[in-house]
Amino acid sequence: MAVAPEEIKVATPPLSKSAEVSKTFDMDGLFTPHQKAWFANMARIVYKDLNNSTKSTTFAKYSKEQITTYVQNPETNEEQLRNAVVMLYNLSSHFHRLVHYFADLCDMAYTISQVSFEDEGDTESIKDKYRRTAFFLAGSDIPAQCKKILTTCFREDVCYVTTWVTKDGMAFQILDPKYCKIASQSQNCFNVSFDFSYFDQYSDELPLFPAEFTTKYNQYQEDTTARWIELDVPNSFAIKVNTEFLYPLPPFAGILREIYDIEDYKALQMVRSSLDNYCLIAMKLGLNNQGEWALDFDTAKQFWQNLESILPENVGSVLTPMALDKISFDQSGTADNDKVAASEKYLWDAAGVSSLIFSGSSTSSRALEISGMADESLTWSVVRNIGIAINRILQKQSFGKNFRLVFLPCGRYTRDSYQKTLMSTIQYGLPVTPLMATLGMEPLYALGLNYLETQVLDLPNRLVPLQSSNTLSSNDPGRPASDDGNITDEGLRTRDKQ
Repeated sequence: MAVAPEEIKVATPPLSKSAEVSKTFDMDGLFTPHQKAWFANMARIVYKDLNNSTKSTTFAKYSKEQITTYVQNPETNEEQLRNAVVMLYNLSSHFHRLVHYFADLCDMAYTISQVSFEDEGDTESIKDKYRRTAFFLAGSDIPAQCKKILTTCFREDVCYVTTWVTKDGMAFQILDPKYCKIASQSQNCFNVSFDFSYFDQYSDELPLFPAEFTTKYNQYQEDTTARWIELDVPNSFAIKVNTEFLYPLPPFAGILREIYDIEDYKALQMVRSSLDNYCLIAMKLGLNNQGEWALDFDTAKQFWQNLESILPENVGSVLTPMALDKISFDQSGTADNDKVAASEKYLWDAAGVSSLIFSGSSTSSRALEISGMADESLTWSVVRNIGIAINRILQKQSFGKNFRLVFLPCGRYTRDSYQKTLMSTIQYGLPVTPLMATLGMEPLYALGLNYLETQVLDLPNRLVPLQSSNTLSSNDPGRPASDDGNITDEGLRTRDKQ
């Protein structure tokens, strides 16, 4: 039986004895004993009731000519284009790698910044709210959930999301794009309108959505002509790659025909390989001196049948009274170009990414790095929009209205240079938390690790490095002075100058 939204609760395990003892420590006031003992639990999302579900997913294979027609009129053929890219995502390793290449470019490293100073001077209040905000975001597993949104965006252009929010975090539920549209925008973020006629067909799935859907479905049933109802802000939002227009247009719709070309070339290459492995043996009837057949037809036919019975499948035979000439379609005198490899390179060029990223024939590491930086900037623009949507939700939490999540502009190709920049700015007193974030440390993880190493394990005092010129202080006198008899003349002159 499906679990109703109001029945979904976050399990709270009882505190162990060790956790009770830990009440004597307050980790500098950052964490309560309960939060020190247990990590945040995610909201439980049920995607399908396996016992009652009547929904199945199928995709039709479109021809290259159909794809050309759909791209020419994308707004009218929105559903067909979406089905085409999802089908290729499942079947084409090239398209699958391309989508994940862009979705995985950015690190999704983030920090928490204070944007309101209404509690200025009340450090305990700020510390408590910061701790709760860090706890909320860590429980949401922001990087992992954002990667799912990015994958959907770079595959289909738009990802429609609704959110389950608990005191310990938030969980994103991706909606069926067939029943979603963008009709408005608020706080620089697109809002979602949902077609509630969806539940006329899939009424068994209504308990699998937040309580808001049940309320608005009842509203729709009172007036079935108004089936498109906007979902509540900020818990529902849409993230889009191509923000210039409202209708969805898959970012890589322009290369769908090139992907079909690769499959066509593969088929042609397979046919050619089969023909290259095929052989024909001609059994010729000879003539005697009088111009008569050397064998009668029945005897020659018997010999030919005996030969035919022992030949392998890729070797054919023929009985002929005349000579046969070989006819070949090979491009003699020219290099044997690999059309499949050429079409794959053309695919990456058409997508705007370097083919060196997906092949082993790297010729210029710097050119590859610069190309990756350009690709990363495209992903970064989508990441910023996700940050806006998350901050809309965060601002509605009582503890998070004074803070905001800030994604850092670093990824696969810019991480090292960005870390070097942060290292140099830290020397001038700028914040250190962005550097920790680029090293994979979320705010809650960094705070907990620092407390564990300094307060519990006392590692700074336990891990003492061996003394060397790098660890000695300036007040250390260094090694003892040498006797006058063991020092050179140059050394004596240097001593006299001191």
